[in-house]
Amino acid sequence: MKRILALLMAALLLGVVCGTVTRAENLIPAEIQNRLAKEEIRDAAHLSGHGINDRWFVLVRTAKGRNVLHCFKYRNDRGWVPDFHTESAVPQGPQRVTIFLTDEMQDWRTDRRVAGPLLVIEQLNAEEEYPELFTAYQLSASGQWNLRSLWSYTGYDSMDLYDGRIVYYQSLESSRAAGTVYGVYQRDLRFVNLSAIPKTLAAAQKKMTTAPELPYSEELQAQVIQFTGGKKYEVRTAPDKTSIRGGNGKAAVSTNGWIQVFGREGGWILIQYSIDAGRYRFGYISADALPKTAEVPELRFSATPARTVRSVFVTDDPLFSQGAFNSLTEGWPVTWLATLGDWAYIEAAGFRGFVPVSALAAEASPAASRTFAACTGQDGQTYDLFEITKLHYDSTHRVTAVTGRYARVAEGEDCYHSEYADETQTFTYLLAADFRAEMIGSMVSESMENVPVTDLYDWYTHVYLEEPPASGNLVFLCDIPAGKRDDAVVDFWFVTTRIALNERNEIAFMEYVYVPWA
Repeated sequence: MKRILALLMAALLLGVVCGTVTRAENLIPAEIQNRLAKEEIRDAAHLSGHGINDRWFVLVRTAKGRNVLHCFKYRNDRGWVPDFHTESAVPQGPQRVTIFLTDEMQDWRTDRRVAGPLLVIEQLNAEEEYPELFTAYQLSASGQWNLRSLWSYTGYDSMDLYDGRIVYYQSLESSRAAGTVYGVYQRDLRFVNLSAIPKTLAAAQKKMTTAPELPYSEELQAQVIQFTGGKKYEVRTAPDKTSIRGGNGKAAVSTNGWIQVFGREGGWILIQYSIDAGRYRFGYISADALPKTAEVPELRFSATPARTVRSVFVTDDPLFSQGAFNSLTEGWPVTWLATLGDWAYIEAAGFRGFVPVSALAAEASPAASRTFAACTGQDGQTYDLFEITKLHYDSTHRVTAVTGRYARVAEGEDCYHSEYADETQTFTYLLAADFRAEMIGSMVSESMENVPVTDLYDWYTHVYLEEPPASGNLVFLCDIPAGKRDDAVVDFWFVTTRIALNERNEIAFMEYVYVPWA
């Protein structure tokens, strides 16, 4: 029965075989045969009439008994030259493996036709009666051969594969889907590893993941980069080959899944990747792993001295498992590098990692000894606060200057209120090239602690608005005519700070000050 079903499904799946395909070994170009002279050629298929995608696929058996698929492309100046080769995408073992190309493939389960060209790689059963493992790779518009279908009698569920998802079927004989799993995985024939494809729906649900949306962070902002597949790199907790390596000293990332990149530091890049659906990891890998065309910014950390206020575990997975790879006792000195939501990214001797913000206290910072700007009003009073009423920014939303007014806290009968130096007078200051700030990390946090900030626009839209305005531009109170301000709805009212000016009268440092205005 199995043999009859397999033959029937194979016939339905294969559809019409392309007329430009040949499997005759004696038609393989001489230059290809010469390159493979030391190997045993087992099968071949030629795709012609497709311009730059003209290819010869040749399956060989090596002296060590490995099945290897070679792909050759034609160049006018050199003839047939190697394009790539793979053995991880080819079934291994003593059973016979065959390859061929087809113009289209009929999906017997859904009765839909899949457009070709498609490259089929099959492994026959021991008696060579039917395909025991079937894989089909579809040629994309960009010239990439992507795994599209897989079915098997040897442990794999029947599945259709697409970018970002895999559809699993209830059985090889069923047209009913058992479920769809979403996530990032490797489909490119050049880098596919059959053993890395989740064999079952349950395995995919455990293994496949997508890159997460990160909590707000001034310093840790990620981009997803497509690395060259089929590679693996050891992961360190800090940009130093002598630093602690997570995963009990075995932490490594495979380039077959998604990788978020945060920036460069020396010859290293900070990344986040998934181990499985319940465990992720931050760490550093060599910057040599980056594709040549990738543009990755330098990491910009604030490096604030701090100490732990209690014993605390350190994790490289703050957003998911929060599993510990180290611990610190109360009073342990660290460097507070960045803040990610409720987590502080810290550095200690030999490692970097995350601890809860609530477990840290910043030591007296250089800001404590700064001289903050103040204004003496016509009434002789000192106005030591600077209320920002407008952010000036360019087309990329980089804030270049701020406008504000000097104020002081005055206590009324029932509440605090602000008094201003010479009521209507405002001041506009440019931001220094090395500008930095410590601004409130959240409007809803009970502690309302300051965090390091360098991008005022991004900080304001996340903390006050929770997301950027739809138009991309903030509306300021001062943009509204005086007669309409009482009824106006504005994005930006004011932010109370203290500012330190450099010798060029630019703001070099800014510190948020909480004032309980009525």
